[in-house]
Amino acid sequence: MGIKLNDLSVELGKHFNSDVELEPDDRFPMVMNSFVDKSRVKFETLKLAYTSMEVEFKAIVTYFGEDPNSTKPDEFFSIFKTFTTSFERARLDLKKQKELESKRKKRESVCSLYVTNLLASYFMIKSRLVY
Repeated sequence: MGIKLNDLSVELGKHFNSDVELEPDDRFPMVMNSFVDKSRVKFETLKLAYTSMEVEFKAIVTYFGEDPNSTKPDEFFSIFKTFTTSFERARLDLKKQKELESKRKKRESVCSLYVTNLLASYFMIKSRLVY
């Protein structure tokens, strides 16, 4: 990309140098030179950001025990996607299991109380009948 911007700058210089007479309202060379200058600054900023990102990516891939020369970003980040998806599924399964366990204990408690009251009533009635 940087080479293409340089090529464009050279072409503009060839075709629109000070020797060329332009129409009074022809703004093409001015607009294009401005475009090339702004694009060159943006390109250099982007190139610096990309280089920085590449260094950081290799560092994090190495930290997690992967080979930074053969591991592609999509492969590396899919590991995290798979992990987070599995982790969330396990978290929801555990939550559901705890809710079911809580309901079971509540049901057992209610049944136990019911059986206790039933047995107490039974023995109370039985003791009245025996005497």
